[in-house]
Amino acid sequence: MKITYEIEVRGLCPVDLSFDVYQVKISSMKIVKVEDIISVVNALKWPLYQEEMTQKLAEELQCSVCSVGYHSGVKTTVEV
Repeated sequence: MKITYEIEVRGLCPVDLSFDVYQVKISSMKIVKVEDIISVVNALKWPLYQEEMTQKLAEELQCSVCSVGYHSGVKTTVEV
């Protein structure tokens, strides 16, 4: 069984303190409570780079995480 969860995450860029929006996909072979996902996302300490955010989510949720975001017109995809 493969389960995919998707959530929009809003964060703060550490370089210029602008607000960024990320589309985050969480993939797991086991059930992850939606409430746990929301709790981990809400516990993120901003500002963070997208790469750091994606790594932290993967570690905390023990899942595969892919984030897609735009900063200064550049689309960035990070997979952990």
